[in-house]
Amino acid sequence: MRRTMKQIRLVVLGAGGVGKSSLVSQFMRGVFNTLYEPTVEDCYRHFLQLPDGNMHCIEILDTGGTHQFPAMQELNIKTAHGFIIVYSIDDAESFQEAHKLRKLVVNVKGTENIPLVMVGNKSDLAVDREVQKDEAVTAAREEWRCPFLETSAKYNRNVYDIFLALLNSAETCENRHSNKQKTSEKRRLSAIKTICSFKKATKNQRESCCIL
Repeated sequence: MRRTMKQIRLVVLGAGGVGKSSLVSQFMRGVFNTLYEPTVEDCYRHFLQLPDGNMHCIEILDTGGTHQFPAMQELNIKTAHGFIIVYSIDDAESFQEAHKLRKLVVNVKGTENIPLVMVGNKSDLAVDREVQKDEAVTAAREEWRCPFLETSAKYNRNVYDIFLALLNSAETCENRHSNKQKTSEKRRLSAIKTICSFKKATKNQRESCCIL
């Protein structure tokens, strides 16, 4: 049986220094760079097979933490299919920045039906934790309505699961959108059928009146 190949463009967002590039590097090459170098913008391509057998060609856009080019950032969001929004568990401000970025994504996309994963990185720094896991879990479940994972790019904890969760989220959003379209089409056809029935009944009534 021939499997389908799907293409998806993912954008990794987050404040500077939260480990976005390290997560991508671990996923792509299994490498963790101990030296921090601010990212301007990097793009990668990777192939991943889901448990259902479908292959995905993933284009990953690793963005910088500073927002010096808002027009470019908005374009990246518009053209993306899914988002990984990262904060660092030892940096409460990065968690607040993650919330702002999620709101920006929703505003640009014009919908909350977006494939998205919230990621709390640097779980290896739990001794310096400033963002409680329960707080992030609640925000992801009740506000963002998306999967949540705590990761360690340094020790490669849950890194692969981020991308798997995002692809599964994309499948869910696609199915939800498809079902919504089907429901809308059924309602449209039902409305047309009702109008046609009403016109036919009105026509028959007029003909009966003419006969009388």
